[in-house]
Amino acid sequence: MELVALITIAMLFIVIFVYLILTDTDCLQIMKQIREIARLRIENDELKDINADLREEHNDYILLKYDYETTLRNTVMDLLDLQDINSLEISEEEKNKNRNVIINKIIKDFNNKINELDELTKTSSSNKKHL
Repeated sequence: MELVALITIAMLFIVIFVYLILTDTDCLQIMKQIREIARLRIENDELKDINADLREEHNDYILLKYDYETTLRNTVMDLLDLQDINSLEISEEEKNKNRNVIINKIIKDFNNKINELDELTKTSSSNKKHL
């Protein structure tokens, strides 16, 4: 009987020992998973920030594209007006004045666009340095 009791106690200790080892291993795995979840959340937040920046850049691009298309259409209209001046029945001096007004407007519009592009390039460069 004593032998059976000793074997039973020994088996009980073995079961408890195995349980503690498995429990300890499970805890380590759970801790690793918690660390991995935390790392993935941080990475996800960083990607959300990058995505928001890219979305903002894309929206700026769409607005800029629309603005430049409008400028180009207006320039074409100005050039057509410039061409129409020749058919006006006014003095050559008046024609030249009108031509100069249109040409100066085109030059001013294009200089403004060049300045906007310079500013955009500077802003874009400084934003990329922060990423």
